[in-house]
Amino acid sequence: ILLEEIIKNTSSSHPDFQSLEKALEKIKEVSATVNDRMKEYSRREAVSNIEKRFNGTIFLLEPARQFVMEGILSKIERRDDRDYVFFLFTDCLVYGTQSFVGLKFQNLLPIDLAFDIREPSYQDSDNTAFEVYQLFLYVL
Repeated sequence: ILLEEIIKNTSSSHPDFQSLEKALEKIKEVSATVNDRMKEYSRREAVSNIEKRFNGTIFLLEPARQFVMEGILSKIERRDDRDYVFFLFTDCLVYGTQSFVGLKFQNLLPIDLAFDIREPSYQDSDNTAFEVYQLFLYVL
């Protein structure tokens, strides 16, 4: 900001004007790189914090994995519905159950062509959610 103000108050005919502009461009480049690295660090830290909640029973930190959202969802099962803590990442869906010492890992489902994410089949005004369906492919 200070350098921008100096450039504003410096005549374009001043011998240092071009050097000041070059210095400002370099500072902007470095700042953008630092900002990108800080965002990457924050993304990795979010994944690491979720991993810690499972008390070391699962390894979630992957270079391209980014955390998207977390929520308590009901998994519809044959006998009864159960509440699980779900974590949606860019490449997988992880869920576990609450325990006295943290979360107990249940499953990691890779998000690929075997899954479909849809709008809920019913409208629940209190919650915003999505439904995940596992597609079954039969090879003949």
